[in-house]
Amino acid sequence: MPRINMFRNDWFVVKFLLASLFIVLVLGCASEDVTVESSEAVDAATSVPATATSVPPTATTEVVEKYPQTVKDLLNRDVEIAQVPERVVALSPTALEYIYAIGGEAVGRPSSANYPEEAMGVEGVGTAYAPNFEAVLSLNPDLVIADSVIHAQPAILENLTGLPAPVFMAGAGSYGDVLMALENLGVAFDLADGANQEIDRIQAAMDSAKAAAASDITAVVLIADRDNSLYAAKNTSFIGDVISEIGITNVAAEQPDGGPFPGFSAA
Repeated sequence: MPRINMFRNDWFVVKFLLASLFIVLVLGCASEDVTVESSEAVDAATSVPATATSVPPTATTEVVEKYPQTVKDLLNRDVEIAQVPERVVALSPTALEYIYAIGGEAVGRPSSANYPEEAMGVEGVGTAYAPNFEAVLSLNPDLVIADSVIHAQPAILENLTGLPAPVFMAGAGSYGDVLMALENLGVAFDLADGANQEIDRIQAAMDSAKAAAASDITAVVLIADRDNSLYAAKNTSFIGDVISEIGITNVAAEQPDGGPFPGFSAA
């Protein structure tokens, strides 16, 4: 993963941006029990006189069949999910984090992933930039989560769409992408409650960051590649979009694209 260097006009900004990165990139898992009470059943019971001997009608629960269903991925593709996914392969660290953030599990992961901890024992299927499709197929997946940023190139996408399992593209090109990916994967996995909890938590953290930010903060975010060449994040990059969402002025926003990373300018 590229190394990130941040230069700011004071220490508050450094801590602030580190917190904003943590808000969006480090996703956690949460769950809650929900109790549903039927108001119709309560009304029916309370309407019977105390002297009545009749037995109240038995309430019936309608079973809603959720599968098969069609869900939009982050490339605006319709992905048909035949059943609750049970053998899911993630092809990027971002995709893996999404799965566990909503309460799901994977049977395959990119070898370059190092989070979350509970997924580190999952079998590797190559790196995010060089997936091993034979390893993917050997796991007999019923759903593959690919990265809409890394794997959108035509050559890779062609290989992915040739897989026997449906492929859902979910990356993190922007703050909005993160929220949309969580919401749509929550539907695909039938884990909408876990997805909504994570979305609420991220949005609450973002709102707090916005409230804490001064109106005159400016920043530049730099990443370094393996050759230690520096690139400045524009607002079209993920971190550039995050600091823009918070209200920080990005001094590299209008710079021309340059280098191998989309959304970055040569520094």
